[in-house]
Amino acid sequence: MKFILALLIVVTPSLLQGEEFWRSNAMGIPLQPIGWYRQKEHEWVLRREVQGDADTIVLMQNGSEQERWERFLYPSSGLPRRVTHLKNGMKESVQLFDALGRMTQEQWYKDEAMYQFYEFNYQGVHLTEEKLMDDQGRVIYTDTYRRTPQGRLRELVRSFPDSKLLTRWIHSPNGTVEEWHIDGERTTRRQFTSHGEMSGDLLYLNKTLVDSKRWVYQERALVTFRETDHIKEETYKRSYNSKGQLVLEEVFLKGKYAGESRWEYNKDGKETRRLRIAKGLREEWTSEYSENSLSRVEYRIDGVPSRETFYLKESGKQDVFYWQGEKAVEVYYEGEEKVREIYYSEGKPVRDLILKGGQ
Repeated sequence: MKFILALLIVVTPSLLQGEEFWRSNAMGIPLQPIGWYRQKEHEWVLRREVQGDADTIVLMQNGSEQERWERFLYPSSGLPRRVTHLKNGMKESVQLFDALGRMTQEQWYKDEAMYQFYEFNYQGVHLTEEKLMDDQGRVIYTDTYRRTPQGRLRELVRSFPDSKLLTRWIHSPNGTVEEWHIDGERTTRRQFTSHGEMSGDLLYLNKTLVDSKRWVYQERALVTFRETDHIKEETYKRSYNSKGQLVLEEVFLKGKYAGESRWEYNKDGKETRRLRIAKGLREEWTSEYSENSLSRVEYRIDGVPSRETFYLKESGKQDVFYWQGEKAVEVYYEGEEKVREIYYSEGKPVRDLILKGGQ
């Protein structure tokens, strides 16, 4: 809730001494100035009190204090020097600032004991280094901010003491970001668009690319996804329609086409047909719906019926198996349990087997 302090200072006029009240919400955002006598009309109220160089902000719910920010100011500028945040009467954090208003340290507490803190270093107005330390002052990690001469963030590097673990974020002028995570011999490189969508995910072992995933977007909608195992030289490329539905998956082995799958959908977005071609085999699934529920699925191999499944309204289903295009077996289910099997020969039933208890 750091933004509450900044927002309150921006929207409220300078208060030299005394109290002021604001209608608020559970987030502590000041919404409207009110008189002290109107506090009981609102569930959430912010109260601000200034005495000398002490500026205190209290968030109250139905007159009961929930959170408090105790600010001590630089007398010459009125900028915060120290801010203590308390929640339910317990210290949550302490922030220290220099005379220019830059935060130099942020301490975090649990059960009134500090368990970690951040230290911040600057060059001019720009943050250059951030360290996270434990309660003993031991560094957990260090973030180093590298900027262009114009001050734009170019790279953020996170390093860990006594470790080969390293994370880098590289920012380009067009807003895209690269994230490098280096852990000894293992390196992960992730790429993001200017809108934050992941566009690349690459894995290196001993500086050799072993696996890659790439996403392509058009007007922020996913168009294609490609995944490659560079050791097996196996690639899957998936294409999507404007509704985000998978419509085509192509497979390549050692750079050569090895097969594909295609999908079709009805106006309700339900799959009506799936076709798979691989290793000289053509498989096809056709789905039908009744009252928006799946009622029938037919499976064909090279255009010849192999299996039909009928979904019955009584929560059961019926499977029909074919042999060389001729009906061979009908199987009936109640739930997941087989209850009946009928065998056919030359299109005629030759055996009707009633099953009891699934036996």
